[in-house]
Amino acid sequence: MRTVLLTLAALLTFTSATITQQAAWADKLFAGETTHDFGTVLRGAQLKHSFKITNIYKVPLDITDLRVSCGCVKAEASVKTLQPNESATINISMDGRQFVGSKTVRVFISVGPKFISTATLTVSANARGDVAFSPTELDFGNLHRGQTPTKPIDIEYGGGMIDWRVIEIVKN
Repeated sequence: MRTVLLTLAALLTFTSATITQQAAWADKLFAGETTHDFGTVLRGAQLKHSFKITNIYKVPLDITDLRVSCGCVKAEASVKTLQPNESATINISMDGRQFVGSKTVRVFISVGPKFISTATLTVSANARGDVAFSPTELDFGNLHRGQTPTKPIDIEYGGGMIDWRVIEIVKN
């Protein structure tokens, strides 16, 4: 009986260590960059971020599945198969119209086919509704060096601070 219990305990320890190792190797494809915080954003903002993924292994890897934990996020891979030493991007779009306040979403990227592992990316934002921009998104398209295009944007503040003002605009 004692031998059976010791064998069972050893098997459980080995199994949990194997599962931990399998989950960890896919995360290495992102070189430690597995989170992105958009910070405080306007409710309704369309947020975009790209995570770089690099195949550090000697065999081709297929991106077999992309899942998100919330419908407010979409994820797509720029390629389906990564050759050894090849890089690509996982493009994330977060729709700030679909949540209010703080939101954290996980994106699961499964790779394989021979050895299967799943990496987890995390994106977060805090959508506030007291400042409104119109339009909500500006796109200047492709520009030549030296061009200084302009586009008007209306900013409306609906909060309770009397001396509220825009101090700085920073390009992401």
